[in-house]
Amino acid sequence: MDYEKTLKSKKQIDFHDMINESTKIVKKTGIYQYKYIIIDEYQDTSLNKVELIKEIQNKTNAKLMAVGDDWQSIYGFTGSNLDIFIDFLKIFPNSKIIKLKQTYRNPKELLKITRKFICKNPSQIYKRLKTKKTNKYPIHIYYYDKSIKEVWDKIAIETSNKDTLILSRNNKDINQIPYLVKNMHFLTIHKSKGLESENTVIINLENNYNSLPSKIKDSEYLKYVKPKTDNFKYAEERRLFYVALTRCKNINYLLVKKDNPSIFIEELIKNYSKYIKIHKKYWQKNYKSIYYTSIPNWYTSISKRVVCMSKKEKVIESARALFCKYGYKKVSMDEIAKKSGVTKKTIYSYFKDKNELVKFFAYEEIEKMKSIVEKTEKRKLPAIEKTHNIIYNLLEYRKEEELLNKFTEEANYLPQGIADECLEMLNKNIMSEIKKLLEKGIENGEVKSCDTELASFLIYKLYVALMFEWDKPLDKKEVTENIMSFLKSGVFN
Repeated sequence: MDYEKTLKSKKQIDFHDMINESTKIVKKTGIYQYKYIIIDEYQDTSLNKVELIKEIQNKTNAKLMAVGDDWQSIYGFTGSNLDIFIDFLKIFPNSKIIKLKQTYRNPKELLKITRKFICKNPSQIYKRLKTKKTNKYPIHIYYYDKSIKEVWDKIAIETSNKDTLILSRNNKDINQIPYLVKNMHFLTIHKSKGLESENTVIINLENNYNSLPSKIKDSEYLKYVKPKTDNFKYAEERRLFYVALTRCKNINYLLVKKDNPSIFIEELIKNYSKYIKIHKKYWQKNYKSIYYTSIPNWYTSISKRVVCMSKKEKVIESARALFCKYGYKKVSMDEIAKKSGVTKKTIYSYFKDKNELVKFFAYEEIEKMKSIVEKTEKRKLPAIEKTHNIIYNLLEYRKEEELLNKFTEEANYLPQGIADECLEMLNKNIMSEIKKLLEKGIENGEVKSCDTELASFLIYKLYVALMFEWDKPLDKKEVTENIMSFLKSGVFN
């Protein structure tokens, strides 16, 4: 094979060669007299690794302890073979199996769902885990029409101040995410194995070839070495989804395209609906804000939704007016209830406290900024001018927006972390837009090749310095001249 010839010509070996050569050396010359061999993640072991383990045992009489879970075998692409785990007693006779049944992470309702889901494959070992934790709805499904941007602000609010993993099948899926806040961390599902978080958000759950389950076909030659456990359709992809679902200690948020859901999502809803809370998006053209309602009962009347949305709109408008006039510190929930004509209980059904209201307004400002970007992007301008116009317009908006100014002034009065988090979201959103513009400019030759993340940070800080921090006030023309001079001598061609 060309691969083997290339390795040989360069006098190189790969990882599998390392294992194979190690086995030969142990067999020929022996090894240090180990007493114990301890193996973690044994479900991901390959045949050549087993040969090495057995050869070490032959030379040392060492005792073997292996720890693993066949439900989490997700590294078939590295050569792991689940049959080795399933047939452990055949490969290592006179062994004893000890089952660890107690889990301290997942609620019992999630364990019921995931056990039945994974055991659809009859080759998986049946296990019944125990836990004292409980959560009536450990899975929440949010539907969207075209993009997860439609529901992302709601997800950010729901998971705020709680450690949250954003999980997906592929590295590139991070491009679907509008923004990340401090408590959010994106990982592929493979990289998340062994980790946990309070909540998880799982994206790219469409019925596509590169979603979950992936429909990318293996080479026909792999059927000769494929373990028998994987003859079940999408066996490893099923285990991958199991791993994703079991990272959370509280709630899994599954973001699903309304008209093209993954077959795994359809299976969950069909078989385990009693443990799933489904959210759909409703809007009315007469109202500015989107109202999300959870729908455990599919027969909720449209009129009831509209009444709820009208009340929420009043709460938002009243809170905005009061915050703008008096600031965060001086406004109470009682005053917001009085001005909006609703009870405090009604407000708490939408926002758990004043902090969540502040975050809501931060997300709302981000959406307004996005509309500024979209309007400017439509204009046919060179990359350098388009970048300048977008950043200047965004910062000008930020400078003039009454509520943002009030919250910035009151940063010291806002609860610890809230002000920083909201400002960080706004700043990250602007830098994210600059990064996209630079990447597009590199593609069409208008921008020099550079670290776009670092460049977007430096450019943004320069604008902030000139527009907000420079002690000699500059008008728009002076800011433009200075900025354009810097950009032309920097990353732009």
